[in-house]
Amino acid sequence: MLFGITVIKWDKKYGMRVEAKYPENLDINDTITKQIYTNHEFEEEAGFLSLSIGDLNLASYYTGDTDYYMVVLLSIDERPENYEDILSDTIRRVMSQLKGKKYIEELPNYFKHIATYPKMTDEQKLALILLDPIKKMILDRLIEDSTLTKSELSAWLRDKYGSEYIDVDSIVNSMLRNKLIREETLETMTSSSIFLIGDIFVSRVPPRASIARSRTMKDLDSSVLRNYLDDVRTFFEKYSPNPEDTELILDLITDVNCYTVVKELRVAPVSQKSKTYQRLYGSIENFDETLQRLWEAQMISVLKDKKGQEYLFLRSDIKVKYVFPEYLIDKIRQIYYEGSQPDFILIEHLRILQDRYGEFKEH
Repeated sequence: MLFGITVIKWDKKYGMRVEAKYPENLDINDTITKQIYTNHEFEEEAGFLSLSIGDLNLASYYTGDTDYYMVVLLSIDERPENYEDILSDTIRRVMSQLKGKKYIEELPNYFKHIATYPKMTDEQKLALILLDPIKKMILDRLIEDSTLTKSELSAWLRDKYGSEYIDVDSIVNSMLRNKLIREETLETMTSSSIFLIGDIFVSRVPPRASIARSRTMKDLDSSVLRNYLDDVRTFFEKYSPNPEDTELILDLITDVNCYTVVKELRVAPVSQKSKTYQRLYGSIENFDETLQRLWEAQMISVLKDKKGQEYLFLRSDIKVKYVFPEYLIDKIRQIYYEGSQPDFILIEHLRILQDRYGEFKEH
């Protein structure tokens, strides 16, 4: 269980000072702040660490030179490591809102996102990576260049974002954990090299499971089924992926309420009089607004039978999955003929891709 989150600042005069916390009655005592400070000092570097104090587990992220800490207080049965990615992403947002302490009003939203993250599915977590503008930008750069050194990456991000707080190590580590990149230290290179080894596929796809289930529903009017099938067919005859729609469906799949409805409709259509509909209505906050959002995004269809009973159908499903970047073979060949990368780096990348392909096929 997530008990709360807090932002702490090290002050040379006053020591560890709690700048903000949520909920406001969260107890942050001296024992907690001293242990956080001591453990990060022992690590001697910015970044993530976990620790236990009494019946609490803590996940803490330290920004380094700016001396800010963001801490998540958890029950003893929670694994702090499950919060590393979302914590490093959140502290980056907090650091961009320091002026006027604008981040304080966002703490309830941050709390909600952090609490939700460990329960997210793999496809939702992959979607979050693409919604992160920095990680998406790094992926796009590596798709174009296939590899770059860590020092080049740091300089490039500084050029793009100026003085904005960016912890390159935390971003790289997150992408390493998700098997999107591999970091290697090569002889003669003064900085480690980062190689692309994975990519994320995103698209709308026909809701095959829901269609198959619809065909077997004896209480579903044949006219409603026919209208549903025509609706899906018409949509995908006109569908063409584009960046705007990709961002839209990524937003939907990472929204807890929208995703709950989509997961249910992936299995089968839902009638307005069913227990499933009532359960969704009772468990989802702002249920009607959620349905409206999905309808406007052309994710769902609402059809009526001859008796006037409404059914919710999944018009288009969402596919977000990890893929092996086979296209890199041609890209590396192109780079070789252009002579824009040393041969030994290209050979190393091919070796890494060969290893990763074996791992990918095994899973």
